Amino acid sequence: MTDLIQLWNSTQDLYERFDLDSPNEDRRRKLIEEVLELITVSVLEDNGHGGYRDIINEAADVIVTVLGLLQGHDIEYDDLLTAMGRIAEKNNAKTTETHHIVNGLITRRKS
Repeated sequence: MTDLIQLWNSTQDLYERFDLDSPNEDRRRKLIEEVLELITVSVLEDNGHGGYRDIINEAADVIVTVLGLLQGHDIEYDDLLTAMGRIAEKNNAKTTETHHIVNGLITRRKS
């Protein structure tokens, strides 16, 4: 099974293997393309025309492209892990007392 560090290293190795130091503008454009592909296969699957595997593959492509963008900004892997921990803590702190659903989204309650 591949974990995030393996995917991080694989993404970095891919850029190095092709001697590619893409500008972040190109990396952002690629991310938008991959996100749109994920959305497309998700909609197709919702309508009975896509597949579970297609969604997983596109999601993995999005993650790889995000990692490439982070690397383009010289972000370190450990800093990504720290940020992921902060976000997990933030998510874990949300309760039905602090947040509620508005238009299908978890939204902070007004004080």
